Amino acid sequence: MPIALHQLAEVAKAIVLSHGLKSIGEFEEYMTLSKAVDVSEDAATTTTNGNAASKVVWGRESKPYDNTVLYQEEHNPKYYGKSTVAYNTKEKEEDDDSSSDDDEEEDEEMTPKTITTLPTPTTTTTTTTTTHTVATHDPFHLLPEEILTLHIFSYLDVDYYAILSLVHPTWESFTRTESIYKLLCQRCYLNQSKKKALHVHRFQGSYRNMLYERPRVKTGSGLYIMKYSEVVKIQRDMWTEIPVGAVLENIYYRYMYFQEDSRVLYALTHTPPHEMIPRILRMKHTGEQTKSTVWGRYEVKGYDVTVWASHPWHDVKMEMKLIPDGVDGARGRFAAMSFEKHLSSGSGNFDEYWSNDLVEYKVPNEYFRFLRDWRL
Repeated sequence: MPIALHQLAEVAKAIVLSHGLKSIGEFEEYMTLSKAVDVSEDAATTTTNGNAASKVVWGRESKPYDNTVLYQEEHNPKYYGKSTVAYNTKEKEEDDDSSSDDDEEEDEEMTPKTITTLPTPTTTTTTTTTTHTVATHDPFHLLPEEILTLHIFSYLDVDYYAILSLVHPTWESFTRTESIYKLLCQRCYLNQSKKKALHVHRFQGSYRNMLYERPRVKTGSGLYIMKYSEVVKIQRDMWTEIPVGAVLENIYYRYMYFQEDSRVLYALTHTPPHEMIPRILRMKHTGEQTKSTVWGRYEVKGYDVTVWASHPWHDVKMEMKLIPDGVDGARGRFAAMSFEKHLSSGSGNFDEYWSNDLVEYKVPNEYFRFLRDWRL
């Protein structure tokens, strides 16, 4: 029996070699393909463009791939991003009994992906392709401009628009257009200014120039802080516990947190900024006031800023002046204010001629500096 098996193996190996093959597995594959070619209608010899284009496959003639069939949809935008050969093969292998509804659903699923993920045939540069891809995939571009500007971005502070414009070049369409600058100017100046007018003609008719050049206080995304310190002379008497040689320094802070609706949160306290800002956040959300922190109102006229605030015991009026960028160490546009005048009145009458309880205080030489904090 082992001898018979050995002889059969020798015979099979001889048959394989006679067909020019190397192994029995290749011979079995050859026989399978031969049977498939026999029953195939494409086994006949065909011609393309008047020339013989037949090709011998496993000793038989088979129809070659025709470029006009494989790549006829190559320049159809519907098939951009798809492998043409694989896509056509997939369509041919689909079951003929599939319903037309399934075909329509497949086209609907395929068309948005293929059209939105790749550019038009005229687009050749990588940069433009990337821009088009991001623009069509960006959910913001699927929303109407009115919803973006009036119902979404209106909740952001003005300074956030500059950051949004740096996210991607396509975002400039709703962050750096003249219509957007007009909305920002209306938000900034109509509530701050005394006359409630824009006068865009004074800035070459450009709202962009107005936003950059016309004086205003920064609202949101930070607050103005003035730190004042002075060395106090120690009053020594029988109750003094301060040791000899010690230096007594008095430090206090003034905070002004401006809002777009002409409100301002004013605070006079010894609390440093890293402790005061969380308190201001709580007061912003709850609306409560403390003894050292009150809500007031403000007004801007040119470079002059006037703030009114009411304490339980008296009213306060403060006058500041915006410092241009680069003057007296000021860094940034509208990022510093000088303290010009500080008045108080128990009756709330600040008329210097008619008021009977008007008190004017000496103001320090320090500036209000704008401290950026994106939590505010």
